[in-house]
Amino acid sequence: MLGQWEAQGAWEAMMRVENSINAYREQKDVPLELLRQLESVSRQYWTTALTVEAQHAPELQQHVPAKYRALHARRPKDVAPVLAVAPAGGLSPDDHPRCR
Repeated sequence: MLGQWEAQGAWEAMMRVENSINAYREQKDVPLELLRQLESVSRQYWTTALTVEAQHAPELQQHVPAKYRALHARRPKDVAPVLAVAPAGGLSPDDHPRCR
């Protein structure tokens, strides 16, 4: 609970990005930048929450590395390949895996 309180700012940012994403009628219309923002702020939130909890509950410290690795290993299957090969100039809708 303390970790969630400390990460409140990141949680609010995460909810704003999620609301922006959910405002699109079609998933394929969601800009890649919004997906990147969501990934970034969600990692920030969970990293802060887990770290603070572990600092105040020493019995949780042994579990933090595994939770952190799991957090950074998770990505939506259709987003991971796009983020890995996204050109510097951005993507066209044809680059999205669901459009292939």
